[in-house]
Amino acid sequence: MVELRNEKIAVPVVLFAGILWSFGPLVVRYMNDPHMVPWQYIFGRGLTIFIILNLYLYFEEGINFYKNYKKVGKSGLVGEVLFLDLHHQLDFQFFQSL
Repeated sequence: MVELRNEKIAVPVVLFAGILWSFGPLVVRYMNDPHMVPWQYIFGRGLTIFIILNLYLYFEEGINFYKNYKKVGKSGLVGEVLFLDLHHQLDFQFFQSL
């Protein structure tokens, strides 16, 4: 398996992921009636990144990768909830502007 902690591999992978992720607004632009399905798009996008991140953690740390979620603590959980709330508000504002 490729060692992702190597800078020669990790930097291009992150750049490629950023480029792929930036196509989200373009997808929304060419959707038919995007204001009718904003939550489905946001849910699909969130589910995709959740699956990818969990697969990465599984391959890096093995079957017990889920135990790291317990180490986040209360401050991490509060920060995550606030970030997700802000992210969803911005996505809904974007859909309303179409």
